Amino acid sequence: MSVIPYLPLSEVIDDAKLMKPCWESLSRPQQVCIKAFYGLPLTEPEDLAIWSILHDAVVYDALGYPQSITVYPYVPKEYSVFVGILGRRAGKSAAITAFMALYEILFGGHLEHITAGQDVIVPYIAQDLATAKANMGHIELMAAKSKSLKAQIKNATRDKIEFANGITVLPEPPAIKTGRGFAMPIVIGDEVGFWYRTSEAANPDYEVQRAVSYAQLQFPRAKQILISTPYTEEGLLWDYWKAGTGGHKLPLDERSQFEETLVLQASTAAMENPRITRKRLTKIQQEDPEAFIRESLARFVSAISGFIPPELVVEAIQKNVKERKKADNEVGAVQPMYIGAMDPAFRHDSFAFTIFHMDATGAIIQDVLRLWTPDKKLKITLDPLVIIAEISQLVKDWALTFVFSDQYQLEALQQLAQQHGFSIIGNDFTGKSKAKMYGSLLQLLRTKKLFLLDLPVVYQQLTQLQKKLNAMGGVAIAAPAGKHDDVASVIALGCSAALQAYPSPKPIEKKKTIFDEGLACIARKTAQADEVWV
Repeated sequence: MSVIPYLPLSEVIDDAKLMKPCWESLSRPQQVCIKAFYGLPLTEPEDLAIWSILHDAVVYDALGYPQSITVYPYVPKEYSVFVGILGRRAGKSAAITAFMALYEILFGGHLEHITAGQDVIVPYIAQDLATAKANMGHIELMAAKSKSLKAQIKNATRDKIEFANGITVLPEPPAIKTGRGFAMPIVIGDEVGFWYRTSEAANPDYEVQRAVSYAQLQFPRAKQILISTPYTEEGLLWDYWKAGTGGHKLPLDERSQFEETLVLQASTAAMENPRITRKRLTKIQQEDPEAFIRESLARFVSAISGFIPPELVVEAIQKNVKERKKADNEVGAVQPMYIGAMDPAFRHDSFAFTIFHMDATGAIIQDVLRLWTPDKKLKITLDPLVIIAEISQLVKDWALTFVFSDQYQLEALQQLAQQHGFSIIGNDFTGKSKAKMYGSLLQLLRTKKLFLLDLPVVYQQLTQLQKKLNAMGGVAIAAPAGKHDDVASVIALGCSAALQAYPSPKPIEKKKTIFDEGLACIARKTAQADEVWV
């Protein structure tokens, strides 16, 4: 076993045979993060400015570029826990984590504190095992920047990286069993803000950290490297943010547990990734402004928030239009292609049915909305025979091509529909499909491509929709507890169906007769004669 004694960071980054090539590959903000963690002096004005930015003493523009900075004092100190709350593509895994992990493994001097026969590992913990394996490779890539460091890797696969000194990097999911039975001088936590809930623990981020902390007790200079894009205002990462570096955001009597913690936060733009341009950030921001707040500006968001801004719904509603008339089949006129959508319910919610079409400009137009509501007080449920019969009449009147529906009682409703001469196409309403469907609805509203009927229930249900972010990174969109979203759901389904089924409505073409063909032939001969004459 080749054991290298502890070497200060200042020495290894100044030696071309050690980590100087790795150091020079980092951006200036990435270097400042690492310098601050190890208590190196920050004397250059640029470094001090970056330090202030990393403590949110900054005013950003809409894309996350610093516009003005307030000085945040720097006191050199080495920390035990690094918490980097940084935007996407800020170099969290590929640069900061990889560099610090490699330095600690090779030059941290941790092997001086192990006992004979102990297995020494560095767990690379990510939200799932596949991600951990993929990101773990950044450590090997960082080592490859120096021949002497590369030579210290004994074996490297997707499942582990073995160093010549006996330390092994292993990928791990966030589970409370992590860390048991091993000595762990360094722990890496990747995307901590997204660690999911499991059957093993209600809050795995807290439980995992507690478990690995016990495995670090024998090491005086043990390090935890925790990085993440922020997510919702909950969990371990959110607690670190509320505390701040050394607990400076807390009252004096609550700071003790955060004395050894460095908490840094910065937008993607502030981290100076040369591959991230203003043009690219602008495009991303325009595509999804809400996600941009979390993923690029590095801001936490509420787990529950309103989904559709009320002003967008107001703009989409056509005042005093309660229902439209079917377009006449006049020659030369644009012939809309109508589709129907329904959200079945019989006991508690309303049974909703709507008709949409796409006009020549690509806008989605709502034509009809019908609701059948059960009487809860009298405990009277809805009769599907009656409702399907009424829908069948609308199908005939509007010459519907399809009627789309969610999966609730689908087979039974399809059989009833067949008896009335029309078909129902089922849509599987999963969390993912609903999020995509509602996303399309929101995009139509933002681009002014949706025109809705002026009915109170339309405004009420669309504006009360809530977006809830879960710990796995998923999104659930629904009405608040005790409210209804049947109309909102059927509108979203109708819009989605219209976008998929009828992308290009065409004007009615006049049928050609034998005389039309004759005239066309004469026109061609005349044109040829003109060319010959000329």
